[in-house]
Amino acid sequence: MKHLKNYLSILSMLIVLSLLTLISCTPDTEKEDLICKVLVEISEGGIGVVSNNEVVSGEEVTLKAVPEETYRFVNWTVRGEEVSKENPYTTIITATTQFKPNFEKDNYALKVTAGEGGSVKSTSEGEILNGTEVMLTATPNEGYSFVNWTVDGVEVSKENPYTTKITEDVEYKANFIDKCNGHGYVDLGLSVKWATCN
Repeated sequence: MKHLKNYLSILSMLIVLSLLTLISCTPDTEKEDLICKVLVEISEGGIGVVSNNEVVSGEEVTLKAVPEETYRFVNWTVRGEEVSKENPYTTIITATTQFKPNFEKDNYALKVTAGEGGSVKSTSEGEILNGTEVMLTATPNEGYSFVNWTVDGVEVSKENPYTTKITEDVEYKANFIDKCNGHGYVDLGLSVKWATCN
């Protein structure tokens, strides 16, 4: 009876060890090390590469995400859970693991506004693909003239129209000046007005 209990105890231990081995990595019969596979999923917007597809459990690997043009890298996930936002990303492997690099469209927000005395239009506005060129046009009202384009109060151009490349979230403002500095107009009739400052 005692021998039977010992036998059952040993058998149970062997089963547990076998299960643990199957869950983690596969043994290398020559070196008696556990070999883990490192896999990278295919993703829309780019690819992921790994420094080594098979490593001994406990070793490091480095993963690198390479986005396609007009995309940017977001993060690495394993089974849907974020594990890192780093790129490249170095980690220790203790089990066969499949990483997924995630990407998103490389868009930026463009807003165009007009100060008092005119209006504006743009060839594009809203979400703009990184690197896209847009043309901004300012149209002054009667009695006003265009001054410049500013971003956060800083002049960026006096050109009108003005062509620029979008590489960040940005708001352009067209500024105008009253030609008469606040003076009025004399109505000469027949829909004709003469500025009193002339």
